[in-house]
Amino acid sequence: MAKHAALDIGDQWVGVAISDSLGMFARPYTSIRREELDTFLEKFIIDEQLASIVIGLPKTMKGTESAQTTSTRELCARLQEKFTPMRFVLWDERLTSQWAGQLSKNKKYNQHSMKSAREDKIKEHARAAAYILDSYLPSQQ
Repeated sequence: MAKHAALDIGDQWVGVAISDSLGMFARPYTSIRREELDTFLEKFIIDEQLASIVIGLPKTMKGTESAQTTSTRELCARLQEKFTPMRFVLWDERLTSQWAGQLSKNKKYNQHSMKSAREDKIKEHARAAAYILDSYLPSQQ
């Protein structure tokens, strides 16, 4: 069996999640700066022996497309061309960022500093990627 990964593409950060080798469970992996994505993927694809990379497709709540949707489609096409034969899959990500953000809001901090708030925001991208991957994995079984 092979692992799958997911990307939650943000304006500045990209959340990354990975599955177990059976493709049953998703977990947050890391968040990276968007400009580091290509360099990260070059190593990540080989090191983790990935079968596919799922990219969250941001549609509006009505299911329509926005400028962000178009940008994500273009990024996916560019990555598919650069990292052939890796399989990239676009997957509806509606509500995943909100779910990840809600998890952060539910945490209680005794002294919640600006640094920890920023770190939480960055980690939200990895959690959102895990939600995306978690919704995708059952379709592969």
